[in-house]
Amino acid sequence: MIIAKQYDNERCMQIQEKFKICPLVAQHLAGLNIQDAWIDGLLNSNYSGQLPEPNTFVEMKEIIKTIIRHIKKGSTIYVYGDYDVDGMTSTAIMVMGLKAAGASVDYLIPHPDIHGRGISPIVANDILANLGEDLVITVDTGVTDVRGVDTLIAGGVEVIITDHHLPEETLPNCHILDSKVTGEIPFTNIAGCGVALFLIYALFKELDIKNRSIVEHLFQLVAVGTITDAVPIDKTNKLLIEKGLYSMRKNPAPFIAALYADQFNMGKPINYESISFYIAPPLTAAGKSGRHDIVMDILTASSVEEAVNVVSYLNTIRQKRKKLTAAILKEAERQVRKEDIAENNLIFIVDNNWDKSVLGVVASKLVDKYGVPVVLCGYTSSGYGGSARSPYGQDIHACFASMPEGYLTSFGGHKNSCGLAFKGSKLNKVLLHAFRYGQDTFKEYIEDTVVSAIIEPKDVTLENVIRFNDIAPFCNVVPKPIFGFVGCKVEVDMILKKTHTKFKVFDEDGTFIIGLLFNQVVGSEGDVLDNVDIVGTMSINHYQGKASIQLIINKLTHKD
Repeated sequence: MIIAKQYDNERCMQIQEKFKICPLVAQHLAGLNIQDAWIDGLLNSNYSGQLPEPNTFVEMKEIIKTIIRHIKKGSTIYVYGDYDVDGMTSTAIMVMGLKAAGASVDYLIPHPDIHGRGISPIVANDILANLGEDLVITVDTGVTDVRGVDTLIAGGVEVIITDHHLPEETLPNCHILDSKVTGEIPFTNIAGCGVALFLIYALFKELDIKNRSIVEHLFQLVAVGTITDAVPIDKTNKLLIEKGLYSMRKNPAPFIAALYADQFNMGKPINYESISFYIAPPLTAAGKSGRHDIVMDILTASSVEEAVNVVSYLNTIRQKRKKLTAAILKEAERQVRKEDIAENNLIFIVDNNWDKSVLGVVASKLVDKYGVPVVLCGYTSSGYGGSARSPYGQDIHACFASMPEGYLTSFGGHKNSCGLAFKGSKLNKVLLHAFRYGQDTFKEYIEDTVVSAIIEPKDVTLENVIRFNDIAPFCNVVPKPIFGFVGCKVEVDMILKKTHTKFKVFDEDGTFIIGLLFNQVVGSEGDVLDNVDIVGTMSINHYQGKASIQLIINKLTHKD
């Protein structure tokens, strides 16, 4: 059954009147209980807005002094990052910014299968083998790596941590730039790339560096990293993204021009969704396949020609991972048991044959479908490892943070997204703890499909999509609205590539909109189905400079 999300009608009217937005957008925001300050940040943050003062970070001034001291004495500044898109864009921002400031820079992004995540004592010793009395700056990692940082400091290296993840009880004994530690309000939700950008912003201000081409490049990097990392899009993040998008449209950096060349040629504008669908996936695929060296080459390229040379290789890696993701998603779906979800209020599946590098993507898709926290784990020679995701308002991080010492060999992340690893001998204990936590803490599972609103096909208009784009990019706080259509008449218009179904979804007056159902074939071309329920999202299809409206169908049910 499709159920519309409940909302306070009076609050809906307040939002509509105060912000002069259409009723459907106001209803969506009212149903999410979004506060006025957050709505204002979404609607009124554009590329010309003023960023927060970087020295609002408690330790920023001391950190900048430390960096400048090392630049002046000719130290090597060693940037240590992470292999997801946030981590790689963070690394690129830090490396490019420090070089522009005159620093001697080297970097390391860990290999997912060799190093894992974060700075372990083993990784720290590898770093020390290449350094003297130098400086290590972490990006998008480090705040939980007490032992690794201690190893670096004992080896004579200074350490600065820039991160945005949740800390543990004990902090590393060094300078830390992470608002989750010090609580600076303007920076509470920024991604790792945002932290890196504000550090470089402060460094450029202190050294009076005015390199416009570098700054524009850095804003484009931070836009890609922020959108991809699925952080809450508050005012600061919206400002960072809008500045990056404005720069991309005006003068795309070489990495944007190379990765988006085909879409530019087809007249597709660059926006939030195009970054998610075209720019980020090949970067993600390469980073999680251990080819972050290629990613760094393209992210820091100084010419389009230099960047284009590696795009085809990135896309090859992406296609392989896309097939792998589809196969694991299909198998995970087969293993999902609704009675288990109803009992435990979460999905936790372990499969020895799964490649853990794609499990975060698969988990996110299952969260979208079932609306409950999802944990997926694969097996390697070092034990089980995987990813956990959860809907907004359900803290999957807390589930694993509450586990007794010794259950997990590593874990970290955010409230709605984290990674974990544990020995095979601990599997049953980890499962039991997670199930008990889900039963006691997570929201009760509801099998009905809850949508933002139940509407008619005639409501799927270009104007409505544009109005919803005003509050994009969507995130876990303000997710993309999902709509329900009840009792529709549809016609199978075309079967695409023997895999997808294109429909005409009719309104009462005989007019229709185009609906696309991916990875599922329904009926044959020309079939007409009555009394069909549909769950989906509105979308704009851009082709050869023209825009048309379409419905992306998540679920279609034919009630005989």
